[in-house]
Amino acid sequence: RGAQAWKTWDYGEWSPFLKWWLAQVGGSILLVGGSWDDLTDSLAVDGHRSCVGKTHIGTCIEILKHVEYYNGFSSGLNVIRTVLDKNAFPLWPEHQVALSTSWVPRKHLIEGKYGSCMWQHPDIVKRHIELWLKRQG
Repeated sequence: RGAQAWKTWDYGEWSPFLKWWLAQVGGSILLVGGSWDDLTDSLAVDGHRSCVGKTHIGTCIEILKHVEYYNGFSSGLNVIRTVLDKNAFPLWPEHQVALSTSWVPRKHLIEGKYGSCMWQHPDIVKRHIELWLKRQG
């Protein structure tokens, strides 16, 4: 229901997007989220590891300290990544786009550690992420 209310992607968009992501950066995908996040957990059928609903916030923070990239919903997880001085690229619903950079430390915007865009067709989001990844080095 949350994905519908916030006009985000469902499995049909996320699954090919994550395959594209792996082709771009390699590595593996680790799915994180709350126990209610059945959409994210459903992506585990594609062979991605899932911690959805299996950790408490302290463990999730430790995970966020060690993963190379964060991409996902505009949630507290991307805020935590920023506090940890790590990169993040969250996707924001249209009604919150004005908030997408208003709270981000200026340093993260200048250095390109933080990037974001509105939930749009995956091909448009991919173009934004490609530019962001180039800034990552």
